[in-house]
Amino acid sequence: MIRPLFLILSIIGLLAANGGIAAAGQSYTQKPHIVHVHLEKIFLDGISIEESKEEHPLSMEVFWKSYKDWVMVKKSDGQIYLKKKINDISPIAKTKGIFGLTDHTTLTIFKGDPNNHKIIQTFFQIDTQALEAADVQKLLKGFPVKDKQHFTAIMKSLAKYEKH
Repeated sequence: MIRPLFLILSIIGLLAANGGIAAAGQSYTQKPHIVHVHLEKIFLDGISIEESKEEHPLSMEVFWKSYKDWVMVKKSDGQIYLKKKINDISPIAKTKGIFGLTDHTTLTIFKGDPNNHKIIQTFFQIDTQALEAADVQKLLKGFPVKDKQHFTAIMKSLAKYEKH
């Protein structure tokens, strides 16, 4: 008859020899992946927002699934750079954006009142001589960027007056 203590010790010995359990004082936890992720979101208005964070995915397969809509720009030693084009205007343009002109000719989105000269983004020079006087005054005074559709409509209508 095999003694129970001997049987248990034999099983433990077999498991330890085959890597099934840790020896005293050791653990077999898998080293987690640490990935430093650099994300860049590029909005329709040209604004780019960057964010960096550290991820601890269970596997790289899980990591890539969570970033399936992103494009990898660069990868090196635990650093991954991803980019994504956002089909919308930037949050700052939505909340504080005012269309206006810099130097009386360059279409610009300002952060708040154009007279404060806080530029969010500049686009192109406009032939203001070709615009109606009321439209020039409206641009000089400034008007809010309402949403994506409004932004797109303004850009399209003013592109006809772009100086080349």
